[in-house]
Amino acid sequence: MNVLLVDDHVVVRMALEHLLKKHSIEVMGQAGTLMEALSELERCRPDVVLLDLNLGSDGPKTVIQELRRCHPDIPILVLSMHEDSATVRNAVAAGVNGYVVKSSGETELLTGLHAVAGGGSYFGPRVARHALGGLPRPVETFADRDRVLVELLARGLNNKAIAAEMNVSLGGVKSHL
Repeated sequence: MNVLLVDDHVVVRMALEHLLKKHSIEVMGQAGTLMEALSELERCRPDVVLLDLNLGSDGPKTVIQELRRCHPDIPILVLSMHEDSATVRNAVAAGVNGYVVKSSGETELLTGLHAVAGGGSYFGPRVARHALGGLPRPVETFADRDRVLVELLARGLNNKAIAAEMNVSLGGVKSHL
């Protein structure tokens, strides 16, 4: 797997590159701004963009939407210090494939990268708890099948794997999302 690191802090990018190399994940490029990210995407075409939401003057929604507009096929995994439901929901609405908080461990970051690179989604347990905690009805009132669906999504399964696990059609999974 190869990754484009997008974070406005050089030292964070350096640390992430060191961590990823330990796990045979190649960092194909690095960027500290939206314009640099777009340029690097054209140059290196990574399997995944690992994106911090804070890129100076460019707001998170703008960054995600612009990356999606130019490269809709490349998965985006957010790595952010923000875990509140509004931030997570806005990122998801803008088009990210996954979200991990910076206070998470190495294993969670690697799980997220592999999940989105494989065509799935990943929302770390803390993110899923916070994002779901803001729903107008408690998670306990979900139908059993909805709860299973949310749990499978949180584990990083893609739609096809979820359909197989739940014994439903791919269209049935998509309609519930």
